[in-house]
Amino acid sequence: MEPRSHGVSTWSRTCRRWDGLSSGWLASSARTSPRAWRGKQTSGGGKVKADRGVRPHDLSRRAFLGATIAGVVAAACSGKDGASDGGTSSSSVPLEVPGVDVEGDLFALGVASGDPTADSVILWTRLAPDPMNGGGMPDEVVKVVWEVSTDEAFSGLVATGAVDALPELAHSVHVDASGLQPATGYYYRFRVGEAVSPVGRTRTFPAADSSPERLRFAMASCQNYQDGYFSAYRHMLDEDIEFVLFLGDYIYEYGPDQVESLFRIRDHAGGEAVTLDDYRLRYAQYRGEQELREAHARVPWLTIWDDHEVENNYEGDVSEEDVSEEEFRQRRAAAYQAYYEHMPMRIDDTESFEEVHTYRAAPYGDLVDIVLLDVKQFGDPPECRDSSLFDFGPLCDEALDEQRTLLGTEQEAWLEEALLSSESQWNLIVQQILMSGFKAPDPAGGEPRFYLESWDGYPAARQRLAQFLVDEDIRNPVILSGDYHASFVADLKPDPYDPESPVAAPEFLVTSISAAVFDEDYTSANPQVKYFDPRNGYVVCQVTPDEFTTTFRYVSDVTDPAAELVEGPTWSVAAGERSARQE
Repeated sequence: MEPRSHGVSTWSRTCRRWDGLSSGWLASSARTSPRAWRGKQTSGGGKVKADRGVRPHDLSRRAFLGATIAGVVAAACSGKDGASDGGTSSSSVPLEVPGVDVEGDLFALGVASGDPTADSVILWTRLAPDPMNGGGMPDEVVKVVWEVSTDEAFSGLVATGAVDALPELAHSVHVDASGLQPATGYYYRFRVGEAVSPVGRTRTFPAADSSPERLRFAMASCQNYQDGYFSAYRHMLDEDIEFVLFLGDYIYEYGPDQVESLFRIRDHAGGEAVTLDDYRLRYAQYRGEQELREAHARVPWLTIWDDHEVENNYEGDVSEEDVSEEEFRQRRAAAYQAYYEHMPMRIDDTESFEEVHTYRAAPYGDLVDIVLLDVKQFGDPPECRDSSLFDFGPLCDEALDEQRTLLGTEQEAWLEEALLSSESQWNLIVQQILMSGFKAPDPAGGEPRFYLESWDGYPAARQRLAQFLVDEDIRNPVILSGDYHASFVADLKPDPYDPESPVAAPEFLVTSISAAVFDEDYTSANPQVKYFDPRNGYVVCQVTPDEFTTTFRYVSDVTDPAAELVEGPTWSVAAGERSARQE
């Protein structure tokens, strides 16, 4: 989404057994119902596929990508020198691996952790001594040691292992560090020869049968390098939070001259991101921002993508440009691969990056069930599209089709099952785009206009979800959203524009970190919207058994790298209520 003005699958707690690609690794990982969350980590979004294997003489593009994904997971899980199946070792003796002959800092892109469970967390780095010039690594596999400790000096080593950094994945590393203690903070780092990474901090989630008294986390989205600085993260580092939820638009694919911006203060390197190398360059440029690297190193992140990680306003296999679906799928696969290479995340069982199931669930004791959705990959393309960047216009008859879906039928069914089976006090539905609706009156007095890429363009799908929350009396649902480049608090209803429609859940939408804001205020035409503020920043959410609270934080000037923090209002919803109030 670009400004109109400038003003489930839960992840395995232990690594799967890998006996080679020909042993049918996809077929061995059947999906488990969300009802089994409390007893078992599941693979909720993927499809069970038959054993096909990969023959050396038959490495098609799809099979090669499948082998790449399987290989990196196998490498992360295999361990070495006494490591267990999960890639961990109880030994307190540090491992040693050879160095690599390169110039520059191997760990220039920093470290990160993500997707924590009660006994595991993904640890990430990418070896890239020359990030802005292809990475600067030799075209060979490099062994990387990873370590987890209870102290920053690493005298209390609790897990270690060696993993392969593969050139096919830009020498990125994803380690599923398992066998950890619930609700426990850890330090981690990587080593290659004498080169040592920065030290990161992470934390596991509470045990499934525990009852946490409090959870605090930050929420962010939409960081456009060209529009402003990432100074919001400098202030986020001062927050007492357990993790960051990032709701999409981590990068922007635009070239420097592709979109006119009155507020562009610096340029993207290269042109529009289209190829795998283009996307890798864009992530390298963003990770060059110190504030972003430090935020990743400070706490684990849970991330979902929106459109700009691929292309503005795409949906499913359909580009906003006049290109074939096959051509666009190749671009999308490149973008998805680059995203994985730079995010501390697990990916579901898949043959290639042409389709990656990222929707998943993250239970936090019995306090919160977090479901993270994907509204970009499986939905029907927007109808009534025009030639603008915004898909902003009146609804046409095709958009009103009751069969249209934004999540796809499989993900929609998975979400309903996840919510029905939840036994937690709060159910957080984390997704990318405004759900509660925000119509704009036509200045000429004609039909109102809608942002058709949002849930406004899928009214039947929104009605199904909101009515499901009401009819099934889902316990304390909260919608968390991003994308719009402004802050919102709103009431989600089956029909947002009907005053008699029941409130299904509160929605809290986080503004952009740095992308130019949308400053048109249409709240007078949208009584379901209770708060709107077009400033850059982030939010901090606190959850207790009795209340869900969101505090908005803003930066004084996104074009100033030394921008100050500006306190915004606090909104909350009490357990048992469906609508938020300002404190």
